[in-house]
Amino acid sequence: MTDVGGNGGRISGPQFRVPPLVSIMKFHRARRTPALILVCLTGLCAASFASRGTVPVQDDDPEGPKLHDVAGAVKWIEGKGGNIAVQTGQDGPLVIDTQLARDREVVVAAIQAASGGPVRLLINTHWHADHTGNNEPFGDKQALIVSHANVRARLSGSERIEGRRADDTPPSALPDIVFDDALTLHWNGERIELEHVGPAHTDGDSIVWFHGSKVVHLGDLFFAGKFPFIDLASGGSVRGMLTEVSDLAERIDGTWTLIPGHGPVCGRAELIEFRDMLATSIERVAAAVEAGKDFETLFGESPLDDFGASWGAGYMDPERFLKVLYQDLNR
Repeated sequence: MTDVGGNGGRISGPQFRVPPLVSIMKFHRARRTPALILVCLTGLCAASFASRGTVPVQDDDPEGPKLHDVAGAVKWIEGKGGNIAVQTGQDGPLVIDTQLARDREVVVAAIQAASGGPVRLLINTHWHADHTGNNEPFGDKQALIVSHANVRARLSGSERIEGRRADDTPPSALPDIVFDDALTLHWNGERIELEHVGPAHTDGDSIVWFHGSKVVHLGDLFFAGKFPFIDLASGGSVRGMLTEVSDLAERIDGTWTLIPGHGPVCGRAELIEFRDMLATSIERVAAAVEAGKDFETLFGESPLDDFGASWGAGYMDPERFLKVLYQDLNR
């Protein structure tokens, strides 16, 4: 187990689906002193990505960030881009995701207001710019950034990973601590588990369990009440997303509060509704593919209309969602 600073906050190796701890190395990074601790777990300290500009922006709230209490020590910042979570306590603020760089001034101000002090730990649920766009100002101020290994790989432009990757991420915006399957944090008096899932939305998705507060941040594994974006070029998988969502629906009971990647905070009932939508959509498109239908024929049959207009009201309208399903199920 590795101490990362004040008041007993600790980061330990994974405690479920346990990969062996390979090494703990001190390193210096540009504009960052003193030396930080990089925890490398099996197969982790590498990966790769394509232009971030090709990833769709999820504009959830045109009015700017809003702060909400969720449960226990966890708060939710609603705004443009992915949902942000903030946990506070004696070890210092922990933040999940940072939304879009274009909104940096208001997003950073909202995180600072919710945190009440310098951010100590920052977790990225995946690599997309609407979740990592404001890593840099927190990295510049010594926050440790934590993610799955593929997030660092794609953000750093590593050629060891296929598909989308970035080539312009500042060093201070890159994750310092990367993991393969899982990582446990003991922070602000509660156990926090980071679990890699997928491939689903991408190949680097993590969900974050706050066991004391009974809150789980699901990242873009869950779009509450909306058709999801599944990034096939970043290793995402339509069937993989259904598998992971179905698994979570069995593991989560009614005592947990869910923070989706996009959409309002909710509970298990909304996750099950999302799962059922995915299952039905995949079944219908798979049947069309099996019957040899081309996309134009499938789209003309309006196979998603019975879900209602609200599901396609975001970036992923029925046509875009159908294209992703058809592309993945037809390869």
